[in-house]
Amino acid sequence: MRHDDAVPVNGPALRDIVEDPTLRLRVVSATYTPDLSLTGFSVSELPDPTAYWDEPGTILLTTALSLDRDSSSAMRDYVSRLREGGVIAVGIAIGPHVLGKAPDRLLHEADAQGVTVFEVPLSTRFIGVTQAIVDLLSRAKYEARIRALDVQRDFSRAALRADGAHLIVDRLGGAIDAAAAALIRADGKVQEASSRFPHDQLPVIADEITQIIPRGLHITASIALGNAGNALIYPIGLDERPSAYLAVTHASKLGDSDRGVIASAVAMLALHLDRGAGETRIQRAARRRRVGALVTGVQDHVDLLSDIADLAPFPYRDDDVVVLVATAPEDNAKLIDELERSPALAGCEMALLEQRIVVITTADRSERNIDDLLTRAMRIGVSRPVAFDDVADAYDSALRAHATARALARDVVRSSSSLASPITALVPQQVLGTWARDAVSELKTVLGEARYEDAIAALAAYLRTNGSITQAAAELGVHRHTLRAHLHAVEQAIGASFQDPDTRASVWLMLRAMHIV
Repeated sequence: MRHDDAVPVNGPALRDIVEDPTLRLRVVSATYTPDLSLTGFSVSELPDPTAYWDEPGTILLTTALSLDRDSSSAMRDYVSRLREGGVIAVGIAIGPHVLGKAPDRLLHEADAQGVTVFEVPLSTRFIGVTQAIVDLLSRAKYEARIRALDVQRDFSRAALRADGAHLIVDRLGGAIDAAAAALIRADGKVQEASSRFPHDQLPVIADEITQIIPRGLHITASIALGNAGNALIYPIGLDERPSAYLAVTHASKLGDSDRGVIASAVAMLALHLDRGAGETRIQRAARRRRVGALVTGVQDHVDLLSDIADLAPFPYRDDDVVVLVATAPEDNAKLIDELERSPALAGCEMALLEQRIVVITTADRSERNIDDLLTRAMRIGVSRPVAFDDVADAYDSALRAHATARALARDVVRSSSSLASPITALVPQQVLGTWARDAVSELKTVLGEARYEDAIAALAAYLRTNGSITQAAAELGVHRHTLRAHLHAVEQAIGASFQDPDTRASVWLMLRAMHIV
């Protein structure tokens, strides 16, 4: 990833650090591009620190003491690695116990390759620079969230208007830097588009829509558009058949707030397009989405969906609640319609999330609800009773219990507060999820998409069977040598052996966090 990709975004730029008078930094290179976007920092003395990141917009802080300062070729290679790894500037510590000035060969190569070099005085030290960067990024993230909330409010108001689709698409196109949006029908015709939408890329986008139509609402797509950047494609609708597709093109990296804005646009477009389908259908679909928003911790969407669809306030706010996660051998998308009509489940709130049926009920009714679900040959994970405000945590524990029920072929598994509770309950879910996603991404990169799928299946079976190659191979229907080959590929990728219990525990934790086991 070249640092050329670090274009200015709605966030901190290199000048915000380099020109901060409190830091007393001094640019010593002829090259200085102040408007480059700043995304993070690293402190390293390694000859190739980029092995541990590939993020455009990084400032590297180093003493340069470990560098071969007398070799032009070594310095040229060093700067080249930094540049390819996304480094936009290098900060050199200056003082009595380090270097008196930035190395001449470093300055020469940095100028030749377009990397800024600045000196960090002893009075500031690296801790001062890193703290300033953290403060800048935190402030930028907060401001982005505030902007995202404003945009989401605009979406909710627009969804109630006759021209709501046009308003939402146009607002979305202007809300994300270097982005554009279009609402496209299944036949490839543009229904609405923001001003910057690249219509010349429509054939490529329409072809991708054709590919994902059979998957209904259960898939999104990401495609490369060459010089036009990338496009994300989302199905829009409240039932299994999408009403249209939202295409969002973007030339720069999307942040969490950007993705939140897009998710809100998808939800509001779905409500707007289905308003003519009858209030009962809209309210039923909105109620399900409200459950999904509640258990995933998006409280703003809960209130928003209630207001838009004119739903009664969420029940059980004053009761202890239990979350059930269940799956059946049959089509769960059809089964949920039947469950909503079941007298035994009357008054429960439910939704279909990732092909799992999620039920929120009161603690005193949960056993009756479980009995009704068991008559349908379902595997059920049951949370502990919790206060309404803790329903998102209850959902996480029910998911883990459900994964155990499926792995052990049990009808019901209940979340426990004892030592039998999974270790994942001891780790903050956001931290665990981020770590697991990074680990999975690294495996995909090293193994490739096809080998990754086989490797994950092999890992899950191997760990579920307590390391029995014979049992795991039988479970997967493959030869033992094939299973060993998959496991060896993962060992090579992570640089560790499954004979080490710490390695097995780490991989198991990753699979649990991703709900794979």
